[in-house]
Amino acid sequence: MRHVGRDCGLILWECKRAANWSSTWIGKLASDSGKAGAAFGVIVSETLPHGTDGSGRVDDVWICDFRSAAHLATGLRWVLIAASQYETANAARTDTSGKVYDYIATGGFASRCEVINRAIDTMMTTLGKERRYYEQRWKEWERHIEAVAGSLYGIANDLVRLGAEVPSPLLAELPYTNPPALSASSIG
Repeated sequence: MRHVGRDCGLILWECKRAANWSSTWIGKLASDSGKAGAAFGVIVSETLPHGTDGSGRVDDVWICDFRSAAHLATGLRWVLIAASQYETANAARTDTSGKVYDYIATGGFASRCEVINRAIDTMMTTLGKERRYYEQRWKEWERHIEAVAGSLYGIANDLVRLGAEVPSPLLAELPYTNPPALSASSIG
C-alpha cells in the first residue's frame, strides 16, 4: 500500500466463499503473509469461526465477513501508515542498538516469532502423536513376545508331560531370565 507516494507496507487478502470455516486457512495465510513480507494477512469469508461477529483476529491473521472488509481495510491501512511514519522518523539512526530496537518494535521480528511458535506447536503435536503411536506399537510387540515365550514354555511343559527330559541348555535359550523349573513331578 502506498501513502503520499511511499510504500508503507503490504496487506495480503484472501477471500473465501465456502459453506464452512476451516481453521487450516489461518496457518496457510500466515505462512503466505510471511513469505510475501506482508504486515497483515486478512481472510474475508462468508462464514467465520464460532463466536466471531463481523471481524476479529485469530492467531496473527485478521478475519472478517464481506460486509466488514472495507472498515477493516481502513483501520489496517492507518496502522501501516503510522508504522511507516515511525520508521521514517527513526531512519536516521545509525547505531546498531537503534536498528535492533526498530527491527523488534516495527520490523518483522514479531511475525517471525509467531511463525516459529506455530512451527514448534506443530512439531510438538506431531511428536506427541508419534510417541503415542510407538508406545502402542511397543506394547503390542511386548504382547507378541510374551505370547511366543509362553508358547515356548508350553512346548517345554508338553515335552515334560510326555516324559521327555528338557535339557537345561534348551531352557537357557528361552527368552525369560528365570524360567520355571520343569520336571515331571512339578507338572504332574
